[in-house]
Amino acid sequence: MGGTTLRFRSEFRLGGALLLLLLAAALTAGAPARGAAPTLKWKFSAGEALHYQMDQKAVTELKANGQSSKTTVTQTLDTTWHVQTVDASGAAEMVLSIDRMQTKIESPFGPVEYDSKSTKQPEGAIAAGVIPVYKTLIGAKFKYKISPNGELSDIQVPEGLMKSLREAGPTANAGMFSEDGLKNMIRESSLLIPETLDKPWTRQKKIPAPPIGTQTEDWTFKYEGKENDEDKIGVEVKVGLEPAADSKFDAKISSQEGKGNFYFDAKVNRVVRSHVVRKLVMVIKVMGNEVSQSQDATTDIKLVKVDPPAAK
Repeated sequence: MGGTTLRFRSEFRLGGALLLLLLAAALTAGAPARGAAPTLKWKFSAGEALHYQMDQKAVTELKANGQSSKTTVTQTLDTTWHVQTVDASGAAEMVLSIDRMQTKIESPFGPVEYDSKSTKQPEGAIAAGVIPVYKTLIGAKFKYKISPNGELSDIQVPEGLMKSLREAGPTANAGMFSEDGLKNMIRESSLLIPETLDKPWTRQKKIPAPPIGTQTEDWTFKYEGKENDEDKIGVEVKVGLEPAADSKFDAKISSQEGKGNFYFDAKVNRVVRSHVVRKLVMVIKVMGNEVSQSQDATTDIKLVKVDPPAAK
């Protein structure tokens, strides 16, 4: 059961990391009219590149049979959004690349430190389980189209990535990291922006979470006005579980809290930073045993720089 639980935790953590990165990069804004909520539209220029950095910390604690264990993961992910073309309607062809990953894991099984730019290779059971998955993601390029209102289409997962995941073993090539799982992750992490922001709006995401089933996330957004010359959007997140028909796990969420804010600068039409805190306690029953899993996660994302289109 320990290996299965570790697999679930690692997939939940990394998938959540990528989901939040895609969401933060997907917002842009125009200047709001006085006394009214602004009209938000995605706006890109062909040839530009947006560099985002995400810092995440997740503390996961497991309790079972009177014993407990704690795992702390800190991670920095550097990504680049490459704008290929923009048509007359504002729809863009986009390529997302994962450029660098830095991870530190502290657990009862020993520490692991990984930097995709370092030649030093971590060792141990945990490293053997998660590092191959991380490596397959570095340099991967996901292609898709994005409309002005945020709808994604024609998502393409590179065949080289899928080949590497298959070679990494069944743990890597399953659930979130299957081809369908990756496509779903990118599609569902897009934010559809309403025409007017005078009232809250919602978006649901469904994420494969084997061996339990499917994790649902209901995101509720609300425009909250100006803060230090930046437009602020508050968000609340509620997580649910849809069990798989053949799952041997009985999992229930006993408590949760998810909230945060996204900030964008209307002068540059970019999300410049975000901060999201999530707390989740889940009780899992399997073969007569009960495991309580709690996770406290904080994610901060910032726009590091924008490379303008090359001069012609």
